[in-house]
Amino acid sequence: MALMILLGVSISYSQDGLGVIQGKLTDVQTGELVGNHKLTLHIHKAGVTTQQETTTNSNGEYRFENLTIDFQTHYTITTNYNGFDYEEKNIALSSFVPNVPVNIDFMDFTDDQSAIRIKSYTIVLGRAPDDHPDDGALSIMEAIDVENSVDKLFLDTHGTEKVGIYLPLPDGYEGFAPLPRAPESLTLDANTDHAILTKPLPAGRTQIGFTYIIHGKETTLDLSRSLSFHTDEISIFVPEGINLVPNPKLFTPVDRQPIHGAIFTIYSASSRLGFPPGKDVDLSLEIVVPGSEVRQESNVGQLIFIAIAAALAGGFLAAAIFTLRAAKNRPVETDTSQGIQHEGGQHDAGWLRKLNEADLEFARMTRLEIITRLDDLHENEEISDRVYNRLRKEQTDRLTEILDINKDQGKDQ
Repeated sequence: MALMILLGVSISYSQDGLGVIQGKLTDVQTGELVGNHKLTLHIHKAGVTTQQETTTNSNGEYRFENLTIDFQTHYTITTNYNGFDYEEKNIALSSFVPNVPVNIDFMDFTDDQSAIRIKSYTIVLGRAPDDHPDDGALSIMEAIDVENSVDKLFLDTHGTEKVGIYLPLPDGYEGFAPLPRAPESLTLDANTDHAILTKPLPAGRTQIGFTYIIHGKETTLDLSRSLSFHTDEISIFVPEGINLVPNPKLFTPVDRQPIHGAIFTIYSASSRLGFPPGKDVDLSLEIVVPGSEVRQESNVGQLIFIAIAAALAGGFLAAAIFTLRAAKNRPVETDTSQGIQHEGGQHDAGWLRKLNEADLEFARMTRLEIITRLDDLHENEEISDRVYNRLRKEQTDRLTEILDINKDQGKDQ
């Protein structure tokens, strides 16, 4: 309670089990309060979201009342001002703090590039669409998890425009297209060959994804570029049948994973200090003779990093890979809602049943290692309950599939 007083949080016990979210809207650039402005409250409970709307009074004040106080319930406020979207997420009420103030400052921008960090940059290789000429081209998908670490919208100058983010594309790309779950403002700046957001980048995490076609040169596919922002981790997913490997001095094979029917080798490049903005990164891949690839070694730490990044992205990467594969393998099918199901499903079972005894045992031990590592991270409060529960359930379900196969084959552990 003393901490709440120091932080300036009003403490008032809820007598009726209901709470209030209230606040003011201010245009920072003019200093004026914003009256007669509509806001939407999103109520998230047990996987179901409902909405309420309200409008500020002449003093720019709003109030959402009679809100459920429940540990399973959290709230999000969204609104739009002068064409810019604003969002306040993960608002929680409790019986100790039933009245939560949430003030929103409009037009409060920053252009501080140090506030932007790319948590993970993932490049996925695939075959070109069937309608593309058979000239050796590949389809590339890029999925970027970006964090804006300040409570302001990021807006920076790129060329002659103000944009929310700008990401360079490799030489020789063609056919740029945003992924379905990417922000609506994602587009191509053909003058600078960058993927850009035409609207400001909001605070918190944002997932950006797009595809393009590119041709290799003789024995090399070069995706190299200079980084626009500090980047923690770069991963390259290469499916079976595409005999390319990234620079072994920079990238290490850390895993092989089945993703929607294809087996991908995952290569990872990371540095203790990350990759600074402006750094030229060698993203070239060389053709290799099948069977001569570098042997993969287990690296549970980097496996955990990739798994957590995927969880924080809300399945964005897995859904994006599915979309990319569906466009080639099932051009008539447009409903992908069933394809992106994973938790509780049996996507691994068919693949696992094809493994020999040694590989199946390796898969079992790897799942156990990941679960143990997750437990350690959670105990040390290095990951949130939400991420821990989601990842642990996923890994436990997959381990159960392996144990079921062992049981069917008379090899109970």
